[in-house]
Amino acid sequence: MYAFKPLPMLRPTASRLISRLSRHAWRWIMRIAPILLVLPLFLQWLIGYLVGSDARLLPSSLQGAKNLLIVTAHPDDECLFFAPSILGVLDRNHDVRGGLLVMSTGNNTGIGETRKEELRGSCESLGIDLARCVALDEAELQDNPTVWWNTDLIQSIVTEYVHKWDIDAILTFDSGGISGHINHRAVSAAISNYASTNGEAPIAYMVTTTTLLRKYTFLGDLTLTALPFTWRILEAMAFPSPVAGLSYSHKALVANTWHRYMKTRSAFRNHNSQYSWDRHLYLVLSRRTQDSAGPLYRDLVPPVLHHIALGSHKPQGKWIDARNACLELHPGWEAMLWTDGNAGDFVRERFPELLHMWERYGYTIQRIDALRYMVLYEYGGVVLDMDLKCTRSLGPLRRFSFVAPAAHPTGFSIGFMMASKRNEFVGKLVRSLKMYNRRWFGLPYPTVMFSTGCHYASTIHALQPNRSELKILAGPLDNFKLHSLNGPVSTPIFNHLGSSSWHSYDASLIVSLSQIQSAERLQYGERMKEAGGVKETVECRRVASDKVEQATYDQALRSSEERTLQQIG
Repeated sequence: MYAFKPLPMLRPTASRLISRLSRHAWRWIMRIAPILLVLPLFLQWLIGYLVGSDARLLPSSLQGAKNLLIVTAHPDDECLFFAPSILGVLDRNHDVRGGLLVMSTGNNTGIGETRKEELRGSCESLGIDLARCVALDEAELQDNPTVWWNTDLIQSIVTEYVHKWDIDAILTFDSGGISGHINHRAVSAAISNYASTNGEAPIAYMVTTTTLLRKYTFLGDLTLTALPFTWRILEAMAFPSPVAGLSYSHKALVANTWHRYMKTRSAFRNHNSQYSWDRHLYLVLSRRTQDSAGPLYRDLVPPVLHHIALGSHKPQGKWIDARNACLELHPGWEAMLWTDGNAGDFVRERFPELLHMWERYGYTIQRIDALRYMVLYEYGGVVLDMDLKCTRSLGPLRRFSFVAPAAHPTGFSIGFMMASKRNEFVGKLVRSLKMYNRRWFGLPYPTVMFSTGCHYASTIHALQPNRSELKILAGPLDNFKLHSLNGPVSTPIFNHLGSSSWHSYDASLIVSLSQIQSAERLQYGERMKEAGGVKETVECRRVASDKVEQATYDQALRSSEERTLQQIG
């Protein structure tokens, strides 16, 4: 038989270990609890009263907006979900004009007209212009928690009001709709698509959706909300500034002051038909004492402004004023001025294979044009002619990888271009320079235009198999020259001073031939109209003819380089 000795019991037992850990945990909780209680109050005071106006927390695109548009789904959304953001912007900038566009009257229970009247009182409490306090009543946009709204219709409506009210910043729901309501999410989807595809859309910010638990923690959630902004808050405390770098333009953090919180409650009291105990509780416990927001898209173009001043002629005073106007509208952007000195060094260092050709171009404008493509490829950003005076920020266009204004009748203008760094299309513009470096019968105009200028760039553009990523700014059919930079004109973005001093005698001949062709086309349209063969106006016929020319132009360019140049000529 075998005898076994009992093993000694292990000490300490599991229960004693758990008990000891519990006591230590409780001590830590008691030490941390006061901090957790005091920290949100401190942050609310700090952000609401002390550093809330700093551009690191409230971006310049919101603070400097002249016309702000808040887009919601139903009456009362503005005070339940957007009040801190609305008041945070309007109270800090008394020059901004706030507008509220509500996609429905909230007629789910048949009281739409009542809710429209209540909305006006809420707008007045929040400081929104009553002339811009609008609730729509569209058949396809009726309040219904089970129906996804027509996003194409929403986009067309928003586009209309953006132009009507000259909007330069939009505030709306994020993809979660804050409360998850299907109508809220449809509004977000529509504006997200509008902001990411329409070249004339202003910058759009979305208020962040959080979890249900965080939503009902009042100031307690401010600690978590402010956590990603920690470095910004510290910088704002140490180095206050109304202007911040573009790295701080993607998020906003707003905390209500006590006065603004009471304004929020006053605004909601106007919605008597919606007042209930649970909504009263929501106003008390909700995290809507603060908002965090971000843009509906990612910026692709670096915040860099390039101006080029080559040659012996000193820039005119009005050109310098135009450049300064652009710099003022883009605080925090890097400004680069390219002159004969640094331009040559740049080409020598970054594009040595093109240096010999670049230095021997026959015309200064050729060196300027080639340099546009090189600096745009190497650095990204925006290249602007010296005679372009900015009238609004180019920031909203940074969401596109390449932007340029349409030229007439075909292609695009290179006087203004935006591109991401190392953009593939811009790279092709650089790499194709040698192939197209030809002199055209001693005539400056075609030599420049076909070797480095607009026709050259438009040729490379037309040869691209996929141009969906290249945003060419063009107007509607009834105003297709809206963005054209031809002569002294004003566009939605610029005042063009029209200083094309490099155009020589041959340019006048080419322009005259173009005018004769256009006149003949109009006369043909008039004869057809008199004969009763067409119903369209002569102007519509001219636009249609231009479109046919564009299609023929594109087809010819794809055939071969020789056929391309013949077709353009």
